[in-house]
Amino acid sequence: MNQITKNLAFEWAKDNIRVNTIAPWIIRTSLVDDLEKDSATKESFTRLFSRTPICRLGQPSDISSVVVFLCLPANSYVTGQIICVEGGHTITGV
Repeated sequence: MNQITKNLAFEWAKDNIRVNTIAPWIIRTSLVDDLEKDSATKESFTRLFSRTPICRLGQPSDISSVVVFLCLPANSYVTGQIICVEGGHTITGV
């Protein structure tokens, strides 16, 4: 996904088309709610979140806010980027 984002951003820039990717961590959805009903899965999630600096599940609004930003005219110079929306998980090195 990362490389296709960069390739398409490069190829389509001449047509004024921007290509970016949002790379989320675990987001609170009905699927995640159902998974958390299992005690083993819930324990796994708890361990994962304890190693994430923000220590919580992402919310759909965390993702939609980034989508809105990417659609704004103020974002006209951003292309070929992978935007991680993951509560700082990737900075922990885990």
